[in-house]
Amino acid sequence: MLVSIFLRTGLRDSRSLTDLRVKQGNYATAFMNSPRGTDSSEFSFFDRSANPWDKWGKAQFLDYGLVDGEGDVVVPNPQALRVAGKETNMVFAVDFAARAFEDFRYNFTSEGSPHTRKIMKSPYAAFNTFRGYVSLNTEHSKFLEDVYSGYMAPYLRSGGRDERINNFHDFVEFVLNDFYPNVMIPEGLMMTRSNFARSAKCTPLINGLIIEIDTGNHNDDLVKYNRYLASEAYDVIKDGAAVHGFMMDKNAPWRFVANLNSPKMLEYIQGKKLLKDQNQATRFKADGKEALEKGDVFDYYYNKVYLSDIPKLKATLRNIYNAHVGRRIYTTSAVPVFCSANSDDVGGNPVVNSRRNFRSQISKEELMSQYEDDYWLFQYMKMRLLEVGVILNPERLLKQKTKIFNINKYISYDDALLYVNSYVKGFGVSLTSGDFRSIRTYDFNIARKPGFVAKAQQIDEG
Repeated sequence: MLVSIFLRTGLRDSRSLTDLRVKQGNYATAFMNSPRGTDSSEFSFFDRSANPWDKWGKAQFLDYGLVDGEGDVVVPNPQALRVAGKETNMVFAVDFAARAFEDFRYNFTSEGSPHTRKIMKSPYAAFNTFRGYVSLNTEHSKFLEDVYSGYMAPYLRSGGRDERINNFHDFVEFVLNDFYPNVMIPEGLMMTRSNFARSAKCTPLINGLIIEIDTGNHNDDLVKYNRYLASEAYDVIKDGAAVHGFMMDKNAPWRFVANLNSPKMLEYIQGKKLLKDQNQATRFKADGKEALEKGDVFDYYYNKVYLSDIPKLKATLRNIYNAHVGRRIYTTSAVPVFCSANSDDVGGNPVVNSRRNFRSQISKEELMSQYEDDYWLFQYMKMRLLEVGVILNPERLLKQKTKIFNINKYISYDDALLYVNSYVKGFGVSLTSGDFRSIRTYDFNIARKPGFVAKAQQIDEG
């Protein structure tokens, strides 16, 4: 009966959005009604430690593992990553998640494990690792390559746009004032890494908290049910994951997600569950006075993405421009030439000639010398505002521009960047991910730092 609901909707062949929603609903129903499932209608990340991660359910806007207590997008510090899995197929995850997974894998695959009989013939038997942490930079680069080939190049070829780009400055103005607001934003394509990380175009694997032990198709619900949900080992693995501080993604039963609110995972975060030394002392905060708590995870293991957004933006624009110019060094422009009244053209009508324009690539040094920090800070603010669905009127835009320039001039670049980031977050709603306030679900309760906003106001008023 449960399997038949998949067959009636043509799971394998249908491509329409409506059919996709029906299939997802059918899978959720099967999951909910299965004795081995969890009621998706009562889903919450942290209601019970055994609850699966519902990427398609009401938790889809939580930006899990990607937004810290201050509302900033974060990614793992490379030094916080650790190898997990067998030597033949290793992946990376954040240190504590990798350690917890290794304990999980050992306890369920070792010869003395009481669970061996149930899982030996199941898809969980091998417990091989196939996917783990993926770099945001890598994903963003692949994404921009697709944007260029699929959107920008055709857009440049139409309407004579490419002929109007004679240098890097023309290209930047085209991207920021034409292509980005008119093409990318309507398509939900985010250029800044801060909002790309939160969009549907980016894999959640960038959070470093996820390990996958299979390469299944997330949309093939029939296979997911027959291979995993109907397996005798499903209950054992789901409960075992919870015991070790993991949630199971209900829409990918081979995906395990570190539960930051699990007391068991907190032990790994604090270093109490290290494989070689079960009694190792708890990790301390920088002041050495307090033990790490769940709210310290992002401070201790992660970096804020906005801090490197502008350097990445500059490098991205330079690379795209140089690649584009490398494919077509010359452009052609029309030049009208007016004939005299004594010429064969008695009416003196203009004759249109064509002229070839050479476009040179731009070096890092030229980029640094031709564009000051003020320029990039202002452009970055406009891009971030577009990504959260905000367009300021000219008067307000000028006021913010002046404020940013003054902070950069009289305080520091870092403070100006902090102000831009705080100002954009103040609008609260992202086109890609919903409400920033959803981070309160994490219960991390890290207070914002409004000091620089106050400084900016003082400068502006003076």
